[in-house]
Amino acid sequence: MKLVKLTLVGDHDIPVYINPEQVVSVQGFDRYTAINTTAQNPNGGAYHCNVKEPVSDVVGRLTV
Repeated sequence: MKLVKLTLVGDHDIPVYINPEQVVSVQGFDRYTAINTTAQNPNGGAYHCNVKEPVSDVVGRLTV
């Protein structure tokens, strides 16, 4: 399994590791990129996270 290391949005540089095979969509915004996955959060909904990297960087890392 390949994991891609990205940085969560926030005051601290907290890493998050994303499995590209579980990514459903990626959307770029002015200050962050939103990633939606097939994984479930603790409440049973879809897991998503916002990362600091620009959308072009995220897409490039996820599609290699």
